[in-house]
Amino acid sequence: MYRPRLSLDQLLTLTVLAEEDSLTRAAERLHLTQPTLSYRLQEAERRLDVALFQRVGRRLRPTPAGERLLHSARTILAELETAEQEVERFGRGVATVVRIGSRGQGSFRWLPGFLRDFEDRHASIAVEVVAMSANSPFAALLDGAVDVEIATGEARHRGVERLDLFTDELVALLSRDHPLATRDFITAADLAQETYVTTNTIPDPGHESDQVFRPARVMPRRLISVGLTEAVVEMVRANFGVSMLSRWAIGEYRDISGLVILPVNSAGTRIRWYAAIRRVEPLDGAPTLLARALQAWVAR
Repeated sequence: MYRPRLSLDQLLTLTVLAEEDSLTRAAERLHLTQPTLSYRLQEAERRLDVALFQRVGRRLRPTPAGERLLHSARTILAELETAEQEVERFGRGVATVVRIGSRGQGSFRWLPGFLRDFEDRHASIAVEVVAMSANSPFAALLDGAVDVEIATGEARHRGVERLDLFTDELVALLSRDHPLATRDFITAADLAQETYVTTNTIPDPGHESDQVFRPARVMPRRLISVGLTEAVVEMVRANFGVSMLSRWAIGEYRDISGLVILPVNSAGTRIRWYAAIRRVEPLDGAPTLLARALQAWVAR
């Protein structure tokens, strides 16, 4: 069995030191004396026989070896924190933790109200929201990173069961100063020469790539990825480009001044949202109970 050469205290010391880039500030934050902190760093470097930090001017900066170790240290400490929180929940009567995530341009404004209702009915099940990167369909679900995935599109997998939630609309976002803002609706051809602002350059299934650009065999001249829905809205409002989002994702942004929202195509473009769970989940299992409860919640 492998025995780590570094302790958790040393890993924590390295992460705080990297964040503060100062022995004095790091020692204050950890409630240690500066000599004690220096000893922890020196002992870690001695055990690994490599320098982990170097002084640049008055600041401490990780060396390449230190950067590599910090990457794992942050992962280890975050995973330990999650495990401890889950164990504490079990001590309070929680028997199961269900992780819910969405790759698409979804919104979690419904989450507090839904959780209050769900936890009243299922006090032994705790729910966590997991940030998901755009990946192949159902990858996070099948890998066990999430237990319920909120998704769109036609992607199917024999190991996945889909429960329909609701129908949404894909809409175009433009600045009120954009020449296209006076149109009745927007088409793919309208955007061929535009800068397109998106949350991620990897397309979300069932969204603009599948329903608008690919059928028309047209792509915008330039793509800008900004990660967050809020960033998309602000970039469009400032007339740095145009975008498309689901009405569900826009939510409270729809009434922002300077933003124009138009239908996509003359007949509009619909999106079907669903909750996906692993097909092997038992009918009385926590992921199935949560997915079916969410289905009932949005149908109210």
